Amino acid sequence: MPTLQGGNLGYAMAAAGLAVTLVPVLMGYLIRGRIPSESRNPLSRVLIRVYRPVLRATLHRPRLTIPIALLVLFSTAIPLAGVGGLPAPLKAPP
Repeated sequence: MPTLQGGNLGYAMAAAGLAVTLVPVLMGYLIRGRIPSESRNPLSRVLIRVYRPVLRATLHRPRLTIPIALLVLFSTAIPLAGVGGLPAPLKAPP
């Protein structure tokens, strides 16, 4: 599994710092006027209509939800196990 090393960790920390500090400040400057409610946005209405039954079913059956979540999690191991057998990409000539 790839890890963040050396300079990559610095970039990740800088990005996290900007996300926490700069983005809220810029939102205050750039977003003006009244923000419409979620109920007026058609995409939000569709997503809420789909999400609510799934959430209710999940909360009513936690003993079934946990094994299903673990099954989905472990099913990612199948593709990851095969990745090592893939041939390396061809290198472009210099």
